[in-house]
Amino acid sequence: MTKSIPLFVLFVFAGLLQAQELVSIEFIEEQSAQALENEYGVPSEYDIELYRVLYTTTDLYAAQDTASGLLIVPKDRALQYPMLCYQHGTGPDRYTGMSNLALGDVTLTRIYGSFGFIVVAPDYLGVLSSRGFHPYVHADSEASAAIDMMKAVRDYGLTQIESTYNNRLFITGYSQGGHGAMAVHRELQLNQPDEFNIIASLPMSGPYSISEKMVDSTLGDTEYFFVAYLPNVALSYKAAYPALLQDLELEDIFKPEYVIEINKFVSEEYDLFELNTALINKLIELEGASIPALMMQDSTLNNIKTDPSHPLSMALADNDVYDWTPTAFNRMYYCVGDDQVSYQNSILAEEVMNSNGATLTEATRLDTPSNPEDHGGCVFPAVNAAIQFTYILKGITSNVTNVLDQDQIGIAPNPASEYMAINLDSDLSLDNTRIQIIDINGKIVKQEKINTYRQEISIVDLETGIYVVEIYSPSYRGVTRLMKL
Repeated sequence: MTKSIPLFVLFVFAGLLQAQELVSIEFIEEQSAQALENEYGVPSEYDIELYRVLYTTTDLYAAQDTASGLLIVPKDRALQYPMLCYQHGTGPDRYTGMSNLALGDVTLTRIYGSFGFIVVAPDYLGVLSSRGFHPYVHADSEASAAIDMMKAVRDYGLTQIESTYNNRLFITGYSQGGHGAMAVHRELQLNQPDEFNIIASLPMSGPYSISEKMVDSTLGDTEYFFVAYLPNVALSYKAAYPALLQDLELEDIFKPEYVIEINKFVSEEYDLFELNTALINKLIELEGASIPALMMQDSTLNNIKTDPSHPLSMALADNDVYDWTPTAFNRMYYCVGDDQVSYQNSILAEEVMNSNGATLTEATRLDTPSNPEDHGGCVFPAVNAAIQFTYILKGITSNVTNVLDQDQIGIAPNPASEYMAINLDSDLSLDNTRIQIIDINGKIVKQEKINTYRQEISIVDLETGIYVVEIYSPSYRGVTRLMKL
């Protein structure tokens, strides 16, 4: 395919820029499917291209900011691809992001791209191009930065590089990215339901319960070796909630000897991981063990544990992302041996969401009692499970494929117990049309050819539950849901 613009040129758009507009898109590199397979040992289908994207968004105070992110697209432009929003894990400093290929998460996005996804991976606020302090595990800005990048890519960027999105969105991320993925899904469903067609979100090992399960696991009387997360959260929330936390200084939260080390992080003498080492060494020197609660002021520690109306408690609770009701597939992956993010975050989220009425939400354990995996060890099984799940549902289409509206696909009865009838718009062609029914685990449980505009299909052999029904042909594709009684 001939591109209308040179790959190494930076495209800059003039004029007044509002939120989620594209500022520039710059080619970084391309990689063949064979090279990806050789490097990562994962079967790859598509050559990929990587781009650095600059786009407008809003900062913590609703002022316009310019943020950055990584865009990966399959090189074959003859097809339409689903979009995958990837939220990355914790980085060491503001200079390490996805768009400068400096994070290990880039490997995962390359793999997703090679499987046929348009991957949108924001750098977050306060990282690389975006100004200010990075608001760590701050749900609203994780969501806004990602969604604004997705809109800028969808509405402007893909046209410039002649790539096509087929209106199917997947959301995922690991660790901090798991929290960010959940924040994106929640924001889109609750406040922007018409923007994107969410097929599934797959948060992995995320701290969904900041104010409860993360407090319990990090501020108990046992050792915890990722103590720098605590001051990073405190600094972030002080930036994000200036009115709420204006009277709370670092010295009110942490003991003076630890504030000395934390301020070296603020001044960028330390990165986050260097701060972690310094705080662990200080705790062991002064307290004999790496117990984060011992570096906190007793009054603040007590308030966080007992007083939900305390300003810091309120800030923590505002970033819990589990008390809502996902309507699309929501699969959370976790390991019980996780030493950074307690698996109880996933258990609580599943319990509350299903209690709220969610029908496609499930938390899945990936390690075993005989072989528990820590936070690092859980990455591979989590990503492998997420890729398998999304692969079945990705729905790559040709450039002549139409995405059907819900009024063009009918299922009756629904709920159903013994059979269902598929009703298709009579204007549609039945040439090579098929149906597949997919269970909550992303497994195809039934496939049939569609021969008439009203076709009955037996579902007696299906277990009770919620299923995704997908109808597809060379010229269209559509998705709806079925409840089997």
